[in-house]
Amino acid sequence: MQLYAQYKNISIDAEQNDGALSAIHISFAKNKKPANSNAKLEKMIAAALHGDVLWDELDMSWATPFQLRVYRAMAKIKPGQTATYADLAKKIGAPRAYRAVANACARNRLPVVIPCHRVVRSDGGLGCYNAKDGLKMKKYLLQLEGCDIAY
Repeated sequence: MQLYAQYKNISIDAEQNDGALSAIHISFAKNKKPANSNAKLEKMIAAALHGDVLWDELDMSWATPFQLRVYRAMAKIKPGQTATYADLAKKIGAPRAYRAVANACARNRLPVVIPCHRVVRSDGGLGCYNAKDGLKMKKYLLQLEGCDIAY
């Protein structure tokens, strides 16, 4: 089932599997809020941007056990803060797996809800972001959360 929503300046196209959110595609909104905007999805996005991942509402069957460890650690990064891929690797007990953490971020099917936008490179760069507008979207989300970024 397809769901649509708009939150702030973000347009969200989501997929549901048995009532649980299974994938999200985001982009910058080009129009006014659509009439068929899903209030539950909007609340989920708002909750995520305030630091609350509603795990019971998510279909995570696509994620490997390693990815789940990464995503759960990622969800603990508070809004307005960032962590590096290396930081996350250490937090999950695999300090040399920072590239695998980066790959898990790239494969995140639920951007914003699982906040991969809060993960940056150790050299201070933004890294990548798997969304239509890529790094522009990542920077916007970080600023929306009040992150003081100089990227």
